[in-house]
Amino acid sequence: MSQEGLKSIKEVLEKITSQKEWSKGGTILRWRDLWRKSVGPYVARNTELVGVRGRKAVIAVAHSVLASELAIQKPLILEKLRQMGREKAPQDLIFKVDPTLPWEGDAPPTPAPTDLDATTREEIEKLIAPLKDPELKRSFTKILTYSLQREERK
Repeated sequence: MSQEGLKSIKEVLEKITSQKEWSKGGTILRWRDLWRKSVGPYVARNTELVGVRGRKAVIAVAHSVLASELAIQKPLILEKLRQMGREKAPQDLIFKVDPTLPWEGDAPPTPAPTDLDATTREEIEKLIAPLKDPELKRSFTKILTYSLQREERK
């Protein structure tokens, strides 16, 4: 019982473990493992379960071609997930293309775009310079490069 604003460790732990987010985190971990086992190594390397929306699993996909193929195969994938996970399996899948995911395969399904010119690379470096986290820098660099390359192709 709390007295004048102080809470017991038991009360704090009960609040933390009963929160929706804690449950969501456990669901993500369960579904991530189930996803990898269900789709096989190739798809697992090029996708990542990144979220939960109710009973739907949000899957980031490295390339739009793969995302399209997965969307076509969704009924079969859901059936396999249900067989393996029973009532704990997701009821639906949402596929989102994430070009920052590494593509692991023989070759990307589309030709790699040309590199950016030196001036553009310098501009990107200036934009990400304030970031301290190297992983965040790498991700932002990939996103900016990808976006600028798409603009050049238009």
